[in-house]
Amino acid sequence: MFPTQNGRALPLLLSCFLLLLTYVTGRIRGQDGTFSLLIAVPLSKNNQTVLDPGWFHMAAALLAVDHFNTRNDSIVRELGELQECGIQFGNVVAVDTGTNSHQAMEYVVEQLQEMGPVDSIAGPYNEIPALELSVMATGMKAPIVAHRAFDSNLLDPQRHPYYSQVSADFYSEMQFISNYLRYIERDNYIAILYSSTPGEVQKVDILQTVLEVDGFDQVRIFGYKADGNERKADRSVRNALEGIIETGYRTIILLPSQLEMDTPIIGKHAMDLEMDQGGHFWLMSGGVAELTSMEIHDYIRRSFDLNATFLKGSAYAYTVDDTQHLDFSDTVLQHQRRPFFDRVQRLNPVSIDFGENASSDAFPIQKIVQSSNSWMRGTSFMFDAVISIGMGACKALAQRGTNETTMTGEMHLKGIRSVRFHGASGDINFGQPGKPGSRGANTVPFAIANLIPHGNNGSLFVNTESWDPRSSDWIQNTPFVYADGTTNPPKLRDDPDMNYLSPSFRAAGLALMSVALVFVFSCALWVFVHRHHSVVIAAQPSLLYALCLGSTMMALAILMYSYDESYGWTQEMLDRMCTANIWIDSLGHMIAFSALFTKLWRVNRCMRYNTSQVNFWRVMWPSVLLIGTVIILLSILTAGDGHGWERSTLDETTGDSIGRCVIGDASFLIAVIYILHFIPAIMAGVMAWKTSGVDDLYSESKWVLAFILVQIQVLVVAAPVVALLNDVSTDARFFCYTLLIWTFPMSTMGLILVPKIVMVQRMKRNSNKGGPPSNNQLESGDTVEGARESAEAESNNVRDSTRSLEGSQEKPRSGRGPRIQVVTFD
Repeated sequence: MFPTQNGRALPLLLSCFLLLLTYVTGRIRGQDGTFSLLIAVPLSKNNQTVLDPGWFHMAAALLAVDHFNTRNDSIVRELGELQECGIQFGNVVAVDTGTNSHQAMEYVVEQLQEMGPVDSIAGPYNEIPALELSVMATGMKAPIVAHRAFDSNLLDPQRHPYYSQVSADFYSEMQFISNYLRYIERDNYIAILYSSTPGEVQKVDILQTVLEVDGFDQVRIFGYKADGNERKADRSVRNALEGIIETGYRTIILLPSQLEMDTPIIGKHAMDLEMDQGGHFWLMSGGVAELTSMEIHDYIRRSFDLNATFLKGSAYAYTVDDTQHLDFSDTVLQHQRRPFFDRVQRLNPVSIDFGENASSDAFPIQKIVQSSNSWMRGTSFMFDAVISIGMGACKALAQRGTNETTMTGEMHLKGIRSVRFHGASGDINFGQPGKPGSRGANTVPFAIANLIPHGNNGSLFVNTESWDPRSSDWIQNTPFVYADGTTNPPKLRDDPDMNYLSPSFRAAGLALMSVALVFVFSCALWVFVHRHHSVVIAAQPSLLYALCLGSTMMALAILMYSYDESYGWTQEMLDRMCTANIWIDSLGHMIAFSALFTKLWRVNRCMRYNTSQVNFWRVMWPSVLLIGTVIILLSILTAGDGHGWERSTLDETTGDSIGRCVIGDASFLIAVIYILHFIPAIMAGVMAWKTSGVDDLYSESKWVLAFILVQIQVLVVAAPVVALLNDVSTDARFFCYTLLIWTFPMSTMGLILVPKIVMVQRMKRNSNKGGPPSNNQLESGDTVEGARESAEAESNNVRDSTRSLEGSQEKPRSGRGPRIQVVTFD
């Protein structure tokens, strides 16, 4: 059961019809040297309107019958080689199929009841009549060669085994679109805008497959239903166009159902969305009837009149109908025009009121042809359909190898599928490389028409490129002109968001880095200036310098993280930057915490062994070992591959991407290095607790513990945020990373060195108030006992933080923990 376009079906009619024809399914054709032909063409619509294409196609079919019967090789040279073929077209009848009505079957039944069995069918080119006639042909085992039909299911050999088609099928049409896009180097970022009608849905499925096979990347489809119901946003034209805008794709393939009906709606929304300003390349296919190039020109002009301004500078793909072979100068039409019209009139199956065409001595086809300057597009395909049926019959007889003229329907079909000839529409063969009944994909000539702006409200239909199926070469007739009036094509897509580091965020990060560096350098300078002060000597200046060095390196990590491709850096430079960042971050962290650990362990050893002197190098070996291990691991990491700068795509559709340093295959080494980071931090924390009873002048235990706690809090909060933002936003990730790094030097200096600075300033203020003479500048051989006595003499206000000691005598510490010990660091 095959439904018609308006939803009706003909199960009863088809069943009765097939039963009527069962007695002829095995009939032998050509017993008298002739076989019958049914010409099925659309001559009316809704039983009212005379359709010009149908009359032209009928005339072309009759012309082909005459050429075959007389072996006229003026158009098809191969006909001259069939002089020994003893078969001709005999009984030729025509039926009006309409366009999409089941009345075609009624006309066929009536005609067949009068003429008897049909041996072959030529036409039609509308899908509903073609479906119905194909079913009938299967029942009669009669080959049917259609001009065209917009339904790829007709070429399914299981469902329609006797159907063949001389026009380009959907596959050939879509393959041409793919070939053209590759030819103009627009083979990526394609948006397909199609009408949600059965024919266009089939087209878009085939087009997707073709583009995928041809290596196209980034193809998106957007369907619409141009029924004027814009309230249903999910199927509206505007929703489809907005989806295309979101992708940023600039190449749009439009597959309309009816160009003149669809383009006003598309044009309205394209104008609202500024998609008609020349920034997009529109390539259209289909949506028009079998018209001449001039009629298509007028058709497009009417679309312009309906504000379809997006058509300006667009391309239209169409099959080249070489109707020059079917010119009116043909002998049959030029010298026997009236007899030819009489013949068409006698075969006229239409019995309707022709309106203003009706008269006693004029037939519609006569007026139509006389008022035209050329054949309508599509007539060459109808001509070749009839020729292929005739030559297929000769081929079938030749394959038998006898002088008999009889054949079965299966033999005739096999002969048609094996013909090879150059017809009015180009080279004709079937089934290679497509389905058995399809015309060879490489035999249909196509062309591209450029819709060039012409005046204020029209366009000029100009053939700019043609494709030669024989040589597979492109022939450029004239340069393609785009909407802006130039030959420069639009970009393939909107510029994708590369997520480069913005200058404002970079400036903010570098400003914070500068603040940290100034702070660290100021503290280091202060240590150098006050290096002979009792407080600084007690704090071990050499380790304070190491602490400043580590903080400086950590601050510089911000600089290493503030570059990407937008600042002119190459891939190699960015790879080195990523490696340098790991070195600076790791070593800065290790040096700072190792300095704190060494400083506190030295104090702890003095306290533990009840001595006032501990050699500096005896407490340095753990730090040297850790730092040396990290340097070795970093060297292995640098020598290897797999880490560095990488730009990853965030959205395959829009092309948005983000650049960052990646670990790659070095994840194990990186994990080991960062695990080693925690060792000196833990060791410094343990030493801080063990020396918590020692005077703040020496150990700063509470400040070290506070510093470690701050770093833990920052790490717990900021590290997950940085990880989450890693693939989201470069600016946000950089800013969070900057804050994470910035807190290290700031908290190090603020919690370790600032208390020393405050203590020295208090001593100076107390000394200026009239205290004992200051003796805070010690000779290099002086001990800390003297420094301690001098410090106590300078300020009684620091007694709470620097408990008085007598000589080198120990005093018990209140509560649990180690005792207070005065040490020296000579």
